[in-house]
Amino acid sequence: MTAVSYMPLARKYRPKTFAELCGQGATATALANAIKLGREPHAVIFSGVRGVGKTTSARLYAKALNCSNPKLSEPCNACDSCEAISNGIHEDVMEIDGASNTSVDDVRALRETVSYVPQRSRFKVYIIDEVHMLSQSAFNALLKTLEEPPAHVVFVFATTELQKIPQTIMSRCQVFHLQKLSLNAIRERILQILKEEVIDFEEKAVLAIAREGHGSMRDALTLLDHVIAVGGGKVSVSALERVISYVSSTQFINLLDALVSRNPSTVIASLDQFEDSGVAMTDVAEKTATMARHSFIVRDVGTESVDFKSLGMDDDEVRHLNEIALRAGPADLNRIFRTLAKARLDLDGSEMDRYILENYALEWCLDPGIFLTQMPLIQQKTDPTSAGQRPNSSNFVGSTPVTPVAAKLTMAEIRGSLGSKPQTPPPSSQKTDVSTTLTPAPNNQANNSKPTSVVEQHLHLKALPASWRECVEEWKKHRPLQAKKLEDAHPVNYSDKLIELVIPADSFLSATLLKADEQKKLRDAFAEMFDYKGPIVFKAKNTDQQNTASAVAPLPENLATIQQRENQAKREKVTFDAQNNPITQDAMRLFNATIETVEINSDT
Repeated sequence: MTAVSYMPLARKYRPKTFAELCGQGATATALANAIKLGREPHAVIFSGVRGVGKTTSARLYAKALNCSNPKLSEPCNACDSCEAISNGIHEDVMEIDGASNTSVDDVRALRETVSYVPQRSRFKVYIIDEVHMLSQSAFNALLKTLEEPPAHVVFVFATTELQKIPQTIMSRCQVFHLQKLSLNAIRERILQILKEEVIDFEEKAVLAIAREGHGSMRDALTLLDHVIAVGGGKVSVSALERVISYVSSTQFINLLDALVSRNPSTVIASLDQFEDSGVAMTDVAEKTATMARHSFIVRDVGTESVDFKSLGMDDDEVRHLNEIALRAGPADLNRIFRTLAKARLDLDGSEMDRYILENYALEWCLDPGIFLTQMPLIQQKTDPTSAGQRPNSSNFVGSTPVTPVAAKLTMAEIRGSLGSKPQTPPPSSQKTDVSTTLTPAPNNQANNSKPTSVVEQHLHLKALPASWRECVEEWKKHRPLQAKKLEDAHPVNYSDKLIELVIPADSFLSATLLKADEQKKLRDAFAEMFDYKGPIVFKAKNTDQQNTASAVAPLPENLATIQQRENQAKREKVTFDAQNNPITQDAMRLFNATIETVEINSDT
């Protein structure tokens, strides 16, 4: 069996120097200058979406640190150290998958190797990819080592979800935010690769591939590999259409033209064409809305405000878009954009995506729009209900009846009618199209009563419990997380006149009660649950208590300590009873066993 010798383009053309790092100039400059000045950070985080160069930057930094030519700020890629790192076989550069090594034991094992000096290079580099997958315990185990690492150790982290990394970790690292790559940057890189690979290509296909990368170089190059294979060694629009159901901008512009012209038959035909081509309706809504945006900007700002070349649009498409902009009404393009954006939200997860988008488009075409709803009432010549006929619901916009003739009015006629004086209302004896009856709500006690909050409806407002323990137990039924915080607090005073709590600052949960916003939430909750509006005082443990009674007398035990003591006493009693039970003693003798631990059910 022969091994696969082909290397994907994304790996083959991975940047080998900071200068080749596409679209991340600020990060490359910062790292190169740090090495040049001898101010190398010993803990670095690279964050960003997929395919923007996080792992590549980590490897480049490791190569530059351990390069055998220390006078260079860039890796030379010629020495044994650079080649070993490029091939992934360097003894002092360890790449760890954070998603597979998430436990505290994995971090402890890593920490044990930190003290060993490098075998061949200046630094021992630990690269942890997807570091946000580590558990909280693993992060805690890493803290001390990260804060004071040995001089020969460098930690490099990569993550797509920076917000999941604890602030205690981030504060000990230099964080580099890698940006999504621009369309032009991806396009230029693809063109460079195609020329080096000597592959024929169509410019329009290259632009479409760059656009489908959505800011990710790896995604774009993976798609490029696919298109080359499908196209028989060439990059063409026809091959791209077979891979991703590619549709040129012309078809989206044609749909926009039909919407501006309010031509429902053309809209349906366009949607049929998209459906036959296998294009997702979400893409149709998004890209047609994008064309509406471009046309809107062209109309009100100018053609030079949009870089159509970078969007992959040719001169004919730009000319067509400009014609639509000149023909559209003042607010039409903006309203079409908003209609399509709203349709896009409704398309998520729906199996009726075609009909949802079609409904939005036809509603735009057949509804005369906002101007008609502001017109004076257009009366029908005959009463639709006079001969037992029901009014046609399709002739209604909102609650205003619209005749078929009115629906065909031009926008100029509608705007003209807006400037005219309102018609004189018919006398009371004459029958009109619409009768509006306002029925006053019954003046009962329910309408005059004060609205109750959700908490009052469910908790049936009650008085303050007699003891602090009863108060916390009541809290557990409705707000278990807050109850955990209150269990750690020391109740110095508890009455219907004053509640004074001393908060241990070293408690992970209850320490949040020292924050003003958490205190406000707790006061509001006391008022809602128990109708308690007296003062609630929060104090940090062992601070500002010298002049108070609590500073003289020991603090009362918190509920967490009391419950722990009670559970321990219960466990000892159960253990004693079990050891002296005849059945248990027989079992212990029979199996030569002992009672090691006793688990107490919290419900017992």
